[in-house]
Amino acid sequence: MKIVKITKAKDEHYEMEGDLVFLTINKKAIKALDFIKKEKKVNINLEKIKLADSAGLALVIECIKYSKINETKLSFSHVPEQLLTLAKLGGFDMSPYLSITSNHF
Repeated sequence: MKIVKITKAKDEHYEMEGDLVFLTINKKAIKALDFIKKEKKVNINLEKIKLADSAGLALVIECIKYSKINETKLSFSHVPEQLLTLAKLGGFDMSPYLSITSNHF
């Protein structure tokens, strides 16, 4: 399993990669969310996420929480079907955070 990494791609675009599961999310991954505090607009591309579980959904929700606290406009692109399904099962509506613009940087 690959540890979750978040890297800046270009401007307000970031990429999250690895396995978004309980075993791969550590304090470093959570600390990496600090970039949300510094930006007014952020898009996180999840295309490189291969596995996701409820801990991964919790990290996504933590991103949303950070964005609300810091008044950052947040969107996600290429959200894995696993995450969307988990969110739906948990009664969490991700649709306000899904990017409908081009996913190319």
